[in-house]
Amino acid sequence: MRRFFLTYSLLFFFMSLLEAQVTVDPPILENVTVTAQGYVDINWTYAEPDSIDGFMIYYLDPTLDPAPSIYIATVEDSFATSYTDRSRKATTQSVPYTVAAYREVNDTIISSELTKPHFTIYLEEDWKKCQDMIQLNWNRYVGWGNDSIYYNIYENNVLIDKTKDTVYVNYDAENNVQYQYTIVAVNMVSGLTSKSNIVVQRTTFPTPAEFINADFASVNGETINLSFTMGGGYSLDYEYVLVAKLPLSETFADTLLDGLVYKQNIEYDYLVADVQQQYQFKLLEIDECGRLANESNISGNIVLSGEKQENIVNLNWTEYVDWLGDVDNYAVYRNSGDGFDEISSTSGFSYSDNIDGIIADKEVISVLYYIKANEGETNPYINEPQDSRSNVIEIFLETELEFPSGITPNGDGMNDIFHPINLNFVPTDYHLIVFDRWGKRVFETKQVSEGWDGRFSSGKSVSEGVYNFYVTYRNAEGVESSQTGIVTVIYP
Repeated sequence: MRRFFLTYSLLFFFMSLLEAQVTVDPPILENVTVTAQGYVDINWTYAEPDSIDGFMIYYLDPTLDPAPSIYIATVEDSFATSYTDRSRKATTQSVPYTVAAYREVNDTIISSELTKPHFTIYLEEDWKKCQDMIQLNWNRYVGWGNDSIYYNIYENNVLIDKTKDTVYVNYDAENNVQYQYTIVAVNMVSGLTSKSNIVVQRTTFPTPAEFINADFASVNGETINLSFTMGGGYSLDYEYVLVAKLPLSETFADTLLDGLVYKQNIEYDYLVADVQQQYQFKLLEIDECGRLANESNISGNIVLSGEKQENIVNLNWTEYVDWLGDVDNYAVYRNSGDGFDEISSTSGFSYSDNIDGIIADKEVISVLYYIKANEGETNPYINEPQDSRSNVIEIFLETELEFPSGITPNGDGMNDIFHPINLNFVPTDYHLIVFDRWGKRVFETKQVSEGWDGRFSSGKSVSEGVYNFYVTYRNAEGVESSQTGIVTVIYP
């Protein structure tokens, strides 16, 4: 019995001594690379696979310091050279992996030291939409133990650039395009590679309106009625701004309305200081970055002017700006007391109106005109052509005062007073002076209603004869006028 015990003890001693002398060399970790599915392939080599029983896979928890080695799996195949971690941790961070070889001796696992960790490449993208750029950032690949590394940059599976940096910027990112990026680290010494996770960025920017049509800029009294029609795609992320180019300005520098949201039709009545000046308008579509995304065509009111020469009224007007369907014609409207009627149409910018018949009607004091532009039918964005009206102008048939050629101031109530006759407008800034033949002032007034009764200011009657008069005033058109003439005083 004692001999058996001694033999067993010696055997146990020598086996323990053998275990203590057994060592396992670590494998050579070649690379870790992220797959298209977000898994991580861990690759290694081992010189003498017959001397071991397998491998143990670990990762280091980067959230703790020092980072502990966390067991993942055992590969019970000494000839294995890879393992795939399907945890997808590498899609959210850079993950360090390490591997150990092991051998089982007398039911005891003898493990090698852990390899130096290799860190996966974690790629992030940042779409700076207001700069039309996508910036890529990634960590350096750690594990090969040298700096002979460059990074291939793949966009939509096409190699577009290479760099030793860890930043890349696409400065020409287009709207509504899906971009896919991958970074591949290349060891220039060994030729080994490591892929990053895949990032996908769709540059989805709100779709602007397909079109903005300036329907018209039409004068109505002292205001200009504006209308704009929008269609196609739109987004509430856009702001609409109504701007104007005022008379004498060279740019659309004046903002009339801002902060507008999308509406199929936007209307605005703009009160102007002078409808006899042309104003131009545009509706702008501004994206959330403050950039111009779209704009309407220009709309500008028609300015009408005219003058009377004897029995002809010559009208001239500015071109309507600026329909997409162009201008089909300009219609001329006239009102001589019974409402406006179209009297002619033309493709030009002038018209001469013969008013002989109107002048013959002594009850007609003035004639009103306006021009209406009619849009052509080639505008692709509207169903019905639009129209636009000019300002209304008034042409007075008489702009000079009429005085009698003589007076008979005998108190019979007939032709006793010298003052304007057949008055068909009220002059302003009126000033009448009557002189005798030697230039002596015998009468003066600034009141149209006050006439000369053939007397001096003392009340004494003047002598029969010829007297001169001079009158100044502003006529019906507001123009300064003056007249001279003679008046004969006769006592019947």
